[in-house]
Amino acid sequence: MQSTVISIASIGVKLCSLSTIAKKKKYKEAEDIFIEIIDYVKKIDDQELLGIVYYDAGFIQSRQNRHKEALEYFKKALRLPAYRKSAHSYVSCLYETVRSCFKENLTDEGMKYIQKV
Repeated sequence: MQSTVISIASIGVKLCSLSTIAKKKKYKEAEDIFIEIIDYVKKIDDQELLGIVYYDAGFIQSRQNRHKEALEYFKKALRLPAYRKSAHSYVSCLYETVRSCFKENLTDEGMKYIQKV
């Protein structure tokens, strides 16, 4: 049990440090941390947290104008029922999904997401 608590605490620290890393535009470092966090969150099977992490990973991708990669993460978040329970998280993710669709000239796909709102 203690190793799980320590792991959750270390993940929390890493999540907090991501804001600073992203502001410094150290995107590769942020991506590596997200991959590590995603792997851990899958192991503990926290679907709501996994959705949040997918969204954040997509957000980092979109800020690098890597919208195809961002869409992969956003869509993973939107498919998780536990993530959709938070209206704020869900709508934020829908917005970023539509934004990335339009940036990639995927207008029809973006419009389908708009209709979900």
